[in-house]
Amino acid sequence: YFNEYELYAKKGDYYLYGIIDKLIITEGEAVVIDYKTDSVSKERIPDKANHYLPQLKFYSYLIFLRNPALTKIKARLIFIKEPDEKIEFSFTKDKLVEFGTFIDDTVKKIRNKNFDKNLSHCENCHFYLNNNCIKQS
Repeated sequence: YFNEYELYAKKGDYYLYGIIDKLIITEGEAVVIDYKTDSVSKERIPDKANHYLPQLKFYSYLIFLRNPALTKIKARLIFIKEPDEKIEFSFTKDKLVEFGTFIDDTVKKIRNKNFDKNLSHCENCHFYLNNNCIKQS
């Protein structure tokens, strides 16, 4: 196992980088553990966990790039203030390859200065006031 594990991966002509709070590697499997200090109620934990899902996928993808023989990667979130709440995601090789394609496409869009607006998160944003996104005004 590793704590505060820094991971770099070269992908084409760019690098991916992340710091994983805790990484456990066993035969054929890895477990990513990410600790969160958010002050979140038990009822909101599932929503908050989905908010962190892309970060967990990213960490899992980095591990997969460095260890392609792994058959499964599990990712766990631990909210420090609610440590008994179990949040776990599991990623297969196919899902991680698919996520790699998403990363490649995203890098291409950034390089081409193609920035799509994502308004799906507005209600959870601090710029959303009185049922309106103040950034859209």
